[in-house]
Amino acid sequence: MSEKGKRGKKKQPQHSLKEKRQIKKDKANHKEDHLIS
Repeated sequence: MSEKGKRGKKKQPQHSLKEKRQIKKDKANHKEDHLIS
């Protein structure tokens, strides 16, 4: 096994898929807020 693989198993990824999707949504909302105001 490569070092990366070992490290990846011990340490959780920074953002889960759900979180990534939520962040994308938040960013989109931010852009819309800018356009409105």
